[in-house]
Amino acid sequence: MKNLVVYALFLFVSFNSFGQITWTWMDAVTQQQKGTFVTDGNLVNGAAPAGTYTISDFTVTNTTTSLPITGSFASGEWTIGMPTFGFIWDGTIPTQFWRAGGDWTNGFSYSRNNPGPDFSNYIIFGVDYFSISNYNNDTTEVYQPITILLAVVQPPKITLTGNTTVEGTLNIVGLPVFENNSAAIIGGLTEGAFYRTSSGFLMVVYTPIPN
Repeated sequence: MKNLVVYALFLFVSFNSFGQITWTWMDAVTQQQKGTFVTDGNLVNGAAPAGTYTISDFTVTNTTTSLPITGSFASGEWTIGMPTFGFIWDGTIPTQFWRAGGDWTNGFSYSRNNPGPDFSNYIIFGVDYFSISNYNNDTTEVYQPITILLAVVQPPKITLTGNTTVEGTLNIVGLPVFENNSAAIIGGLTEGAFYRTSSGFLMVVYTPIPN
């Protein structure tokens, strides 16, 4: 088995791989209804730039309602009635929740895709509107005329310092591609960040020393 010795190496393993951002959502009134979105996009210095983001996954992680907190949209437990969902982000708050298709395109909803008593759980997101319903007993369990809170999940950091031995294979996936240090900095990377060149060389961003 090969050993890889790393000298003064700072390795950052992120929930947000390049080209993908994980967000937490939370109701703005009780802050008890919570979950996550996964979208396209890249963080710049730890923040999501203003722009339009397309959602690829959705979960519920905490609730005081009958909503299940297991499974995700990507794994098939939640479903949508339109081809694509997303939101517009102004750099601080969402200004629109959109869906590609339907008579109304401002706002979207997820419904539970399991057979059985929780089939009709329904959660709606919109600007100045958030609700959770259970259509089996015809009740609206949460209604709030206010936009949910959205925040980016910040990457956790794993720091390897000194003479550290890593046994086996070290995989660093999702690296951005830049041709040199200057291009990486212009592209938003900061000192210590990894990138690779188009020819496959692993590089680390550094701050040039002035002549």
